[in-house]
Amino acid sequence: GGGGEVPRARAIVPELRARIEAARAASMPVVYVVDVHEAWDTDTDLIDGWGAHNLAGTDGAEVWPELAPIPGDPVIAKSTYNAFTGSRLGEVLDELRVDELILTGCLTELGIMATATAGFEKGFAVTVPRELQAGAHEALERAALTAIALMAPYGPARAARLRAFAEAP
Repeated sequence: GGGGEVPRARAIVPELRARIEAARAASMPVVYVVDVHEAWDTDTDLIDGWGAHNLAGTDGAEVWPELAPIPGDPVIAKSTYNAFTGSRLGEVLDELRVDELILTGCLTELGIMATATAGFEKGFAVTVPRELQAGAHEALERAALTAIALMAPYGPARAARLRAFAEAP
């Protein structure tokens, strides 16, 4: 109901909740990335119709209650499209020894696309399940999913990532 809401995102919540529970049951880490902006952040004025959204300290900057993290689930704040930029995401994924990302959520054509691209560049295998994402604009969502499906992890970065995991104690 707030600024920047992606109405279709409500439809993916039941399937996403089930996948999160399955991941936890399989001892797969579940990492949350939340879009959070400070009041002074001028990015919140750039997207027509959104205005200030997901302001730090408000409900808009929290994980939807139906998908809430449990103790031990990392919650990473991001303030731009690519979740790796200006956040601890890369460090957390390295600590968890993650080499594959399954990206879910909303605004496929913005945040998921930017994060997937960065993930590939950093050597991650990246998947965006169609049923676990929601774009704000259907045509842009389809285009983003098509582009992501054409990408692959950057070879040298992928080799380095896997080698680091193999060499770690």
